Amino acid sequence: FGHTHLLWIARVVLLGAVLAHIWSAYELTRQDLAGRPRSNRYGQKKSIAATYASRTMRWGGVILLLFIIFHIMHFTLGLVGFANGFQPEADGQYHAYENVISGFQFWPATLFYLVAMVLLGLHLYHGFWSAFQTLGINSYKTNTILRALALLVSAGLTVGFVIVPLAVMFGIVQ
Repeated sequence: FGHTHLLWIARVVLLGAVLAHIWSAYELTRQDLAGRPRSNRYGQKKSIAATYASRTMRWGGVILLLFIIFHIMHFTLGLVGFANGFQPEADGQYHAYENVISGFQFWPATLFYLVAMVLLGLHLYHGFWSAFQTLGINSYKTNTILRALALLVSAGLTVGFVIVPLAVMFGIVQ
């Protein structure tokens, strides 16, 4: 396999994972709505235990889907959001570094990335913690530790993802 082949295999696997995630979210939403009588859907009080992350999962997911589409148009296809133009692959040469610098010098794209990464952090926090709940690992004894672990993982990933655009935007990486 060459570099291009492995890159496209990774892209296809990631796209399949995103599609499976969307299908799962749709099915979960459908089951959630089917589990309540129509008369009670709008009259119920919000759960006190619900976090901001859990209440924003659906709309945050939709915004993240739009972000994924933007990201593909931005860094894979080079169709939007470059300060100095996109440099496509030529003769097996990739210009990822130059494209990242040019892409994040365009401040609207950087702002969208930052907002999307904060939403991703919320999405990951709730999803990571919910995985423990789904597997039956959490209990009143372990809940605090598992929420802290979910916060640590999601915050670490969020900070890692926002460092690059901020470093380019503030001229630390040129």
